[in-house]
Amino acid sequence: MYKKLMIGLTILASLSLMTACGKHKAEVKPATSTSTSSQVTEEVKISYGAATPIFSDDKQAKENQEFIAVEVTVQNPKKDGLKAISASDFSLKDKAGNKLAVTDLKSKDGKSYQTLTKQNLKSGQLYQAYLTFEVNTKESYDLVYDKNEAGKLDMSGLAKGQDQALQVANDYVAAAFLGADTTNANFKKAEEAFTKAGTDYYKSLKLFNGTAKDITMTKEEAATAVKGMMVANKAKAKTDYQLKVLYPTFMQVELKPSTIHFTDISFDKTQQDWVDGQPDSSFDPDNSGNLVLKADKQAELNAYTFGQIPKLLGELKAKKSTGATLSLSKTVGADWALAGSEVNNADYKNLEQAYYYGR
Repeated sequence: MYKKLMIGLTILASLSLMTACGKHKAEVKPATSTSTSSQVTEEVKISYGAATPIFSDDKQAKENQEFIAVEVTVQNPKKDGLKAISASDFSLKDKAGNKLAVTDLKSKDGKSYQTLTKQNLKSGQLYQAYLTFEVNTKESYDLVYDKNEAGKLDMSGLAKGQDQALQVANDYVAAAFLGADTTNANFKKAEEAFTKAGTDYYKSLKLFNGTAKDITMTKEEAATAVKGMMVANKAKAKTDYQLKVLYPTFMQVELKPSTIHFTDISFDKTQQDWVDGQPDSSFDPDNSGNLVLKADKQAELNAYTFGQIPKLLGELKAKKSTGATLSLSKTVGADWALAGSEVNNADYKNLEQAYYYGR
């Protein structure tokens, strides 16, 4: 008699991916040079960092020009009295002695970084903010305060600035979704979030409908399946990155991922092969004379099928998933981290679904 697998495989048409992700941080930051300090005048002490690139959503730089930001710290070293400063006190001077005034350049939200505004500094008070300029990247410049040169401006990092920003986004994806670096402090967070999300999803599946008792995944089986998804995506997922916005403390990168899709798994052959290997004693005849699995064997088939998920995922090819915009922000002295709350971030949820499940 022919051993017929009478139990159909149904994956729920409506899928809900619930997550409880913590904030993931990218461990690798764009390289920055040591800041330069200068007394400049008796009334003002200035330190400043290397020029960093700006990719604006507000203005386009002229041909052969680029927007840059320079982080400046101003201190009033006098023992008493106020010192008024403003962005108009600063400029850049090229080799020919030509001066460039500060460019008024803000992000559309007006919050992406703090530009230098008019301040009255008390004795000993520090003020830290950014100056923005539109420069010729082939030129060299000195930073000037009033009529006093503060020193040379380091522009060596501009050429690789945008590439480094994209690398930050790549590192974030690796830590948050792929667990690529098991020594990374974020790997544990990513794994826990991945397992929670996947467990909630996989436990919602009922692979065997029409049986006397539907059986769903155990937590342990779900965790194994989820980790199999992570391993498969780590090996095969590809992501294209395109920089949309880059400011000193905020960036947006468009992600177009190709990932493993769980619903591409076909369980039919896996289940039929298991059934074909069973002795006749594992079956009862139905009214048509076909052998159908006994109820107590269904649980064994269920567990076997779940156990094969990592292997089956590894046999799949990555394909296009829903893209999204990744928004990252940073504060002084900190790494880049997710901007805002991922709970209410539709784009972030798209990324979760792309890497955790495949959509």
